[in-house]
Amino acid sequence: MAYTDVGVEHVLRAIALFDEIGREEFLQQHGYKKAREYLLAHNGREYDSKAIVGVAHGFVDGERPLAWDEFSGGASHAAGHLCALGFEVRGMPVFSAEAFLSGLLATHRERVARAITLLWAVGRAADRGAPPLHTRHVLRDEVGRLLADHGQAVEPDRVVRGLAHPGLWVAGQERAGFVAPVHGKLRREVPFRTWVVNAVRLRLLDGSVDHEELLAAVGLAGHATVSGVAGTASPAERRERTVSAVVRDPAHVKRVKRWYDDRCQFCGTRLSTAFGHYSEAAHIRGLGLHGGPDQPANMLCLCANCHVEFDHFALYVDEGGVVRRVRDRSEVGRVLRHPEHHVDEAHFAYHRELCVIDLTPA
Repeated sequence: MAYTDVGVEHVLRAIALFDEIGREEFLQQHGYKKAREYLLAHNGREYDSKAIVGVAHGFVDGERPLAWDEFSGGASHAAGHLCALGFEVRGMPVFSAEAFLSGLLATHRERVARAITLLWAVGRAADRGAPPLHTRHVLRDEVGRLLADHGQAVEPDRVVRGLAHPGLWVAGQERAGFVAPVHGKLRREVPFRTWVVNAVRLRLLDGSVDHEELLAAVGLAGHATVSGVAGTASPAERRERTVSAVVRDPAHVKRVKRWYDDRCQFCGTRLSTAFGHYSEAAHIRGLGLHGGPDQPANMLCLCANCHVEFDHFALYVDEGGVVRRVRDRSEVGRVLRHPEHHVDEAHFAYHRELCVIDLTPA
């Protein structure tokens, strides 16, 4: 019997009951007081977060509602659990990305094993059906297998214990993982999740691990690039399969390339082939995972090299329109602009947020 058994459907049933009988009757019937700090916001209304979780527990199969003194309603408990389920809770403390860096990403001799474990946990947070905390059995099995597959001769229990950090990572006797507010932010916010993935890769991973292979193994294949599209299989692998793909408008591609006469907006290169010139239309804010629009305002004309570097978080465009390298912020040049091509600066800002510049979010 624990509030962590409560799922989205149980919360929605408690909310419906709250709406049906009213706040005063809802609290009185179940012995709760009005919330002093954390209020669940849903469809324009506010609800007492701890009371909602306690009553929602009664909708779990074979369980009863929880009394007010059987669990905590704090940010790391019931209120945080609601955040992890994807609900908005007003009054929650602002999550510090700097704390994440200084705490979980501290370099130590098992940094690669730590990176693999963190990325596994981020991948589980992206899975809407996964809870914030995972049993030690699951951690030993899944993380242990990942560590072995990537050449890390270290016990998963030791790595998990080493990640323990107040307000960020719980490493209990039976369960471990991100605290509920962090889990919720990783679950809801694709830009933040991508930034965390990049921070872990840059700070902790090295060349001994195939990054894209690891991301695919933990369910984060789409986070390897700005485009948000998983890598393709090698030519030797041929299988029939049905996929869902974003439909791109070729007219927009032709228009953007025509404006620049196939010249790269970053480096000015105009690649020649036996049949003419070659360039690529790059989306600034990726389609699919990142929800970018397939419009010229979200597109650039780039050479193949700059496209790969931009898509793999090596280049970004700063607020002044200067193309810079993420590693050292050195200048590559200014973005070429055609008078008919109006790029939405918000897309450049979104792209910068995904890049790990000085290991702090943009």
